[in-house]
Amino acid sequence: METLRGIIPTISTETVEFIKTVPQKWKCDKCGVIIGTLWRSSPVVTTNGNHHHRLTNGVINGGGNNGLPPPSSSLHCVHRFCGQCLDTVFIGVQTVGKCPLDSMTIYKKQMIESVTNIDSILTQEVYCTHKARGCRKTLLLSELENHLKSCLYGLVHCPLKCGQGVTIKSLPIHMATECPRRAVSCIYCEEDIVLESKNEHENQCPKKPVICNYCKNKSLLRADLKDHLEKCELKPRNCRLIPLGCKFSGTQTEVERHEKDWTAHMDIFVKHILQTGTITQDKPPRNRLADVVNIVKNLNAENAELMDRVNELSLKVEHLEETNRRLNDRLIKFETIQKADMASIRTVIELMRKELENFKIDFTRTRDDDEESEV
Repeated sequence: METLRGIIPTISTETVEFIKTVPQKWKCDKCGVIIGTLWRSSPVVTTNGNHHHRLTNGVINGGGNNGLPPPSSSLHCVHRFCGQCLDTVFIGVQTVGKCPLDSMTIYKKQMIESVTNIDSILTQEVYCTHKARGCRKTLLLSELENHLKSCLYGLVHCPLKCGQGVTIKSLPIHMATECPRRAVSCIYCEEDIVLESKNEHENQCPKKPVICNYCKNKSLLRADLKDHLEKCELKPRNCRLIPLGCKFSGTQTEVERHEKDWTAHMDIFVKHILQTGTITQDKPPRNRLADVVNIVKNLNAENAELMDRVNELSLKVEHLEETNRRLNDRLIKFETIQKADMASIRTVIELMRKELENFKIDFTRTRDDDEESEV
C-alpha cells in the first residue's frame, strides 16, 4: 500500500495499492509518501560568489574550506524528502540540519526541488481502494477518483441513523434485515415501530392483552384495563362510610351487602355525630335518637334509589340477552337453509354428471352402429 499526497486533485491524502512496484524516486525517503515535489541536497556547493565546487563520489573537488563544512562532513546526502519531513530537519530559522536517515549534515541553501512527472504516476495501474471490502476493479490512478464516486463497495452512513457505516451494495439488506433501527410491525397493534424500541413499545402498547389481577379475565386489552378495574366485581372496595370510621372492605357484592345492613353502622353514626357536634349533648336522649333515625331513613332512601337503578340496568341486560338470543336463532335458521341449498345443488350437479356420462355412452354406441352399417 502506498500513500499519495496531492496527486489526486480532490483527495488530499489517499492510500492506494499499485499493481506494479512504484519507483523509489517518487517517494519521500523518510515517510514513504508519493508526492509531486520532493527536496534533495544539491551536489554543487557554493563557496563564494565566484567559485563553485562539485561533489564527486561524495567529496568536494577543488579549493580549500573557505567557509565550507570541514572535509569530514562534506559527504553528499542523496535522500529525498517531502515538504513536511523537511520541516522537521530545518526547524524554525535553522539553516543547517542532519539527515534523519544517515545523520549527514545538510544545508538549507543546498536543497533543490526534485519534481516528479505527475502524469507518470497517474498512468500507473492500481486496485480500487475498496478492495478489502470486495471490489476487484483495477484501473489507472487517474480514473480512481471517478470510480470511487460510483463504487458499490464505498461506505455510506445508514439513512436510518443507526450510526453504522455500510457499503452501498449491502445497504438494502442492512436496512431490511440488519439495522437496529429498521421498521418492524408490532405483534399487537400491527403498527410500524423502530426495532430498538420494540420492547418498550410492546410493554406500553394499548392493544396488548393483559390479565386482571382480581378476576383473572384474560380477554382484556391494556387500553380497556382502567375502565374494567372501575367495574370489576372482584376488585377490593371499601365501605362508603370509611370517612366515618368503618373499616370494612371486600368485593363489590360483599360491600353492597354490607352497606345494606345499616344496623351495623349505628355505633359509627352515633360516635361520629357526638364527635363532630352534629347532635349536641344538650339535647335529650329522645331527640338524639330521633336525629339518628332520620339519618338512617335518609340512607335507606338513598339505598332504595340505588336498587331501582340496579333493577333498571338488569332489565336492559335481559332485553339485550333476548335480542341476542333471537339473532342467534335467525343465524342458525339461515345456516340450516344454506346447508340445505348446498345439498340440493350437489344433488343436481351429480344428476347432470350422470346424464352427461349416459349421453357419452349413447353417442358412442350410435357412432359405432353407423360405422358397422356403412361397412
